[in-house]
Amino acid sequence: MTFARGVTLQVWMYGNGYAAESTLDEACQLAVRYKLTGISEKALDGTTWMGHIPNGPRLIGASAVAEHRALAESYGLTYSVWTNPLWGDRAYLAQQAQIYAAAGRAAGILVLDVEPYDQFWGANRPPGDATFFLDTLRHAAM
Repeated sequence: MTFARGVTLQVWMYGNGYAAESTLDEACQLAVRYKLTGISEKALDGTTWMGHIPNGPRLIGASAVAEHRALAESYGLTYSVWTNPLWGDRAYLAQQAQIYAAAGRAAGILVLDVEPYDQFWGANRPPGDATFFLDTLRHAAM
């Protein structure tokens, strides 16, 4: 298995006092300036695309992910989508897995930021839920 080497710039929001960069293009320029190797752009919290969040990365759907990947690659950068899976019932986990698989296929690299806080995946969820989610994600990604 080959792993990407280097440092990736994680983009959670654009501008709004959090960053001087207000577009993906500007974030790519920053990454190149500092000799970083990639961009990891926040795409989803659960099933909510960051494009619905003010100043969030303008991602709504796999086609937008593909466009952002092409832009990052035009700068010679790798591109990944960063996601925060949320816990829910099996139907919600399956829906989330389908969306994540589509985003991951469009990006080429999928990052799962499974945080232990209650508002995200949380700790001590029912046994088998993580296995169900990952198995569904793997199947959907094929």
